[in-house]
Amino acid sequence: MAYDQYLGMNRIEIKPYNKDWPNQFEAEALKTKGALAFNCFSIYHIGSTSVPNLPAKEKIDIYCRVKGY
Repeated sequence: MAYDQYLGMNRIEIKPYNKDWPNQFEAEALKTKGALAFNCFSIYHIGSTSVPNLPAKEKIDIYCRVKGY
């Protein structure tokens, strides 16, 4: 692997705020709730993409509270 390729692998890109990030979270939250069913107590959009107008990495961070056994 060339050195410039290696550098690109560890690069983090910060993007301007995307007004669709809340919608992307909602779509993923529905899938997660469906998969976890009654074991999911609550689900939250966390991290930098959850803050309106804040530039961020394009990763939707999700926190779930689940039933413990």
